[in-house]
Amino acid sequence: MPRAVQSALVLILSGACGPLSKPMVDRPSAESQKIIDSSWDNMLSPRDRLAHQLLLDVVTANQLHQIGVDRLSLRSEKSIRGGLIVMEVNYDRARPDADEFVIRCVDSNGKETRRERYSRAEVEESLKRIIGPGPSAVNSAKLTEQERHEQERLRTEHEEFERRLQAATQPASS
Repeated sequence: MPRAVQSALVLILSGACGPLSKPMVDRPSAESQKIIDSSWDNMLSPRDRLAHQLLLDVVTANQLHQIGVDRLSLRSEKSIRGGLIVMEVNYDRARPDADEFVIRCVDSNGKETRRERYSRAEVEESLKRIIGPGPSAVNSAKLTEQERHEQERLRTEHEEFERRLQAATQPASS
């Protein structure tokens, strides 16, 4: 079975939906934010308007635990040989430039040995690279020779990128 298929199966079988689909919170448009704010006011006016289960169902169905919030902090940890990986997503609707995704490596003594900070722009650019060039909206028969070559070049680059992603999760070569 090809490794890409194995990886996809692991993600599907493990229910890899998680609290976020990427290490960053989406910023709704101003109009969407107004609707979200109004929804919260409606749901909790009066405060006990929605029963226990209905409140959970509405928040879950609409992902209101992460969409349209004013601030969100998510911390996850992964134990690795010789230490710990700590990942944090920080979001503040009032301070878009402060949105960040941080990956820290901590040794077994609690000392930080590596820290990488990614801005919203870096996360969004990474997602574009991962998704790659989508299928052309134009019928391929209508493309010029140059456009077909460019599409093929982009596809080839993306396939190489996917191979590098896969190799990064394998043991390092000596």
